[in-house]
This record gives sequence, structure tokens and C-alpha cells, in this order.
Amino acid sequence: MKKMERSIASGNRHISYTLTLDNRTIASGGPHGALSLYKARTGKKIRDLIGHTGDVWAVAAGPDGQFLVSGSGDQTVRAWTRSGYYTASPNGDRYVGWQINKGPGKDPDYFAASQFAQILYRPEIVEAMLQYGSEKTALARVGAKGSYTAADVATIAPPKLTILSPDDGFRVSGKEVELEVKIDGRTRDLKEIAVLVNGRQVLTPKLRRISGLGSGTVKRFAVPLSDEKNRIRVVVTNQQNATAEALVSVFTTRERTAGPKGSLYFLAVGVNHLEHIPGNDLDFPAKDAQDMARTMKQLRGRLFRQVHTTVFGDHGPKKPYSADIEDALYDIRKAQPEDTVIVFLSGHGVTTRENDFLFITRDAKRLDDNTYRMSSVLKWRSIREVMGGIRARRIILLDTCHSGGVDMTDLAKKGYDLNMVVFASSKGSETSQERKDLKNGYFTYAILKGLGKGLPADTLKDGTVEITELSSYVRSEVRKLTGKQTPTLTLPPGQDGFPFYVR
Repeated sequence: MKKMERSIASGNRHISYTLTLDNRTIASGGPHGALSLYKARTGKKIRDLIGHTGDVWAVAAGPDGQFLVSGSGDQTVRAWTRSGYYTASPNGDRYVGWQINKGPGKDPDYFAASQFAQILYRPEIVEAMLQYGSEKTALARVGAKGSYTAADVATIAPPKLTILSPDDGFRVSGKEVELEVKIDGRTRDLKEIAVLVNGRQVLTPKLRRISGLGSGTVKRFAVPLSDEKNRIRVVVTNQQNATAEALVSVFTTRERTAGPKGSLYFLAVGVNHLEHIPGNDLDFPAKDAQDMARTMKQLRGRLFRQVHTTVFGDHGPKKPYSADIEDALYDIRKAQPEDTVIVFLSGHGVTTRENDFLFITRDAKRLDDNTYRMSSVLKWRSIREVMGGIRARRIILLDTCHSGGVDMTDLAKKGYDLNMVVFASSKGSETSQERKDLKNGYFTYAILKGLGKGLPADTLKDGTVEITELSSYVRSEVRKLTGKQTPTLTLPPGQDGFPFYVR
């Protein structure tokens, strides 16, 4: 009889285990993230699997013995390839990453995977690896070049970012605070710094550009504050698009300013009819857009001083053609830091072979190879380009998975690095639905109901619906109606709750 024993250093006990179908390997889960593989015949440890932080309560091996699924008390699901590419939920990659050893007697550096999201976040590679059972084949299929080791990560890693002042929880009576930031380490290839207050960019494009800094550089900014809790998030980005960030909260003690603040720019698009793609018409996206715009107009004089709405839909004078919608997107760049921008899209959405999201507009043209003419659709990268340059709070509402094939979790992740709030009608590759008796898509119907008579989404009964309250209500309502569709809200750091609607 062979023994597989855990010491104090390796979790101390076995909580869960499984034997692979070929009877060669035993996988064991233990406390505090311990997950190990052992040779079944000898009991010798093969290796530890790193990633979980909570107790590993379940493990299961795939039928071919190549894959292992583990369930942990940390409530995370992660997938990582040997080449460094990974996939994760919108916040999951903040809890797994790279440890770079610096030699004897020196503390190692640690970088979260989220810091390299624009480089290494490649869910299509992970999906291909699971499909083909070979990482080499997967990389070739999706056209990925090379792999990333710890040494590679060290060469593209961002610097260390520290907020020297103000301290977290600092209270101030004025309208602004001096922010003092120290940048250490690998600074030679920095390109940009962002300072966001409650999700709003406060720096002009000129101030955001940084280069030629030495390690230990201290930057100072006068940061305007609102009369609420101010979550100040600082992000630096290097030429390789790796990032570092720091976050503090500052509270103002002055009396709250009465009345609405800023303006709302609301752009709604609903596409029922596809002129060049027969057999794919929908019933309610155009009405979804009109109904949402009508509801947002009610916020004038309540939450915002002004409300500017633009609606593209089959039932109105502005038809949802791609070029016109893109022009309207560029028009809302005039929004200021105290403003809010909301873009609402309802209709068909698809994912390209390059894993980009396309919103299918009225004039969309599909080619013989089942791809789309890029000039005839609204591209997610176009939305990102525009929204990335806006200094206001930015919110994307997506009811765009009617045709399936769109991974809303992936889409939310692509907005996360821009500090955009993404509220999507479904998760994963679920199909969003509409129902004739409701006369709206389920997602839009639930939003309108939650903000309608009696304000059902106001769970705190204070006359204000925060974004998290709305998300909770809509999620529950849609699940109740469909039994399976699950709306998802992605909130970047610093935007953990803000008013979306008031009575």
C-alpha cells in the first residue's frame, strides 16, 4: 500500500480526490488552495497545481485524462495555458498571476494576470486547446505566435505604482485634493497615466501622456472631487500594454450640493430588420431602444441637468445604419468628466474568427465565407476607440446576443480595461431572448419594469436605484421569466455603486 501524505506545508490533509480513468494518476485537493497530482502506483507527487486560494472541495478528471476540473471555496474558475495565454471571469484574473524570483535574499515580484490582459487574455486559445487537446495545435489554429514564460513577463512587466497621498479614507472639506503618485521599477517604456474618480477620467489627453521617467519619479495632480465618496483609481500603461494600478477612497466633508449634476448622453440603437440578410429579423429591438430613451429622458432635472438622447431604430427617422451610428458615437466625445454616457444596443451580435464583437446593423452584408463586410457593421473596437477617449462615466447596455455565438463575459472583459461599466443581457454564450406578449426583449423589459411604477428595483426604498440594485433586480426578473438567461454586470474598481435612476 502506498501513501500520499500532506504535511503542514502542503495543506495538512486531503479534502477531495479523484483517480484518472487510466488509473495512473490521483488528483487531491486540500485546504487553502492545495491541489496536487500523484502517481497512483508509487504515491510520489508529480506536481502542485497553483491558482486556488480557498479550500478545494471537488476534483474531476476528463475522460481522456488530459484535463482536470477543480471546485474551490474561493468561488473562481480559471483556465491557463502553458504558453501564458488564459481566460477568466471579468475579475478572476486579479487573483492569479506570475511570481518572478529575483535571486537569494531578495523578495520576488508578483504580477496579476489582469496586468497583462491586453496581451495574454485569449479565451479563444483556451477554447481551441480544449477542443483539439493540443496547445501547439490550438496556437496554430488561432494564429497566436510564441509563448510567454516568467522571463518574458519580466521584460514586459509594468512598474510599481504607489499612491503616497492622500491616505485611503482621507477626509477633505475642499473641492479637490492633491494626488501624489510614485512610480518605481521599470519606467523607461511608459506611455500613459490615467486618473479616474468614480470611473470618470480627470486628466486631459496631454496630461495622460508620459515618457522618459526614471525610477522613483513622483507625479502630482490636482484632482477634483464630488460631494460623495470619491474612489480615485490611478493606472499606468507601458508600450506593451501591461498595466499597474492603485486605488484610494477620499471623502468630502462639505455640505452636499443640491440638485442634479452634469448631463446624460444616451445613444440607443435597435435593429429589427436586416436589409441584405433575409430571415433574421427580430420583433422588438427598435421598440427596446425607443422605450429606453423615453425612460432616460425622465432623468432630466432629477439626476442630470440635461439629457441628450439619440435613437437609431427601424421605427424612427434615424435608421440604424453603421456609418450613421459611428458618427453619433464620435459626437458624444464632447461629454465632460461630470457627465454620464450610456450606449444601449439591441439586436444581433456575432463574434468574428479574430474574437472581435460585431453589432449587426441594418445595412450589414454577409460575405460568401460567412464573414461580414467590416464597413457594414458596428465593430466593438470602434466603440472602444470612442469610449476610451471620453472623460465621463461610461456605461454599455447590451441586449445583443439574439443570434448566439457572443460570449458576453468576454465582451465585458474587453471593456474592463477602459474602466467602462458593462451590463449585458446574458452570460457566457447564452442566447438573449424576446417574447411577443412582453413586447420587449427580456433584458430590456426587466430594466423598464424595475425603473417603472413604484420603482421596484429600489430595494433600499430611498428613491434612488444604484447600478448594483438594478443589476440584482434585472438578474432575478430575467431568471424568473426565462429560467436560464442570466444578465451580468461588470464594474471596474472605483465604480462599486452609483445612482443609475432616481424617482
